[in-house]
Amino acid sequence: MRSSSGGKPAAYAVRDAAGVVVAHPAGAIPVASHRHVVAATELALNGAGIQRLQGFAPFLQLHTLWLNDNELSSLSGLESCFRLKRLYAARNRLTSVQAIEGAHFLEELDLSGNALARLDRCLEEELSCFRHLTHLWLDGCPASREVNYRGKVICAILSLHALDNQVVTPAERRVSV
Repeated sequence: MRSSSGGKPAAYAVRDAAGVVVAHPAGAIPVASHRHVVAATELALNGAGIQRLQGFAPFLQLHTLWLNDNELSSLSGLESCFRLKRLYAARNRLTSVQAIEGAHFLEELDLSGNALARLDRCLEEELSCFRHLTHLWLDGCPASREVNYRGKVICAILSLHALDNQVVTPAERRVSV
């Protein structure tokens, strides 16, 4: 397990019996009492080599979650986080975002540097369900190298204000619809 504290294992990631690095989100808050867990609105679980997500069900008020620089191939385990507004999961091994389809209030989603491919499928089956999404990052994913990537994303997600840190212009909006 990696850690930002110079080799000491992160308190928010543990190895299970099979040796898989599993998220332990309660370890990311200073006081892990039930009251504090239920009231937590933000969690940062970056750079711990997390391979599987679990333990998020009690985080009823979670609005912002950082999962950057881990080894996640799926977002399974976040199904209960329907109040998420901001999810930052850059530089993992993600090929899908199906597990968070219930996060209907998602406004910001960073999936840059992941393994998301087949842009049309990604947009039709997964990303288009986020009706409040205003900021999306997919740069560094195979899907971002497809022909007319930017136009397709802008057309599929009408609420989008910025894609890959570039503002969606009125001209782009007109051309893509």
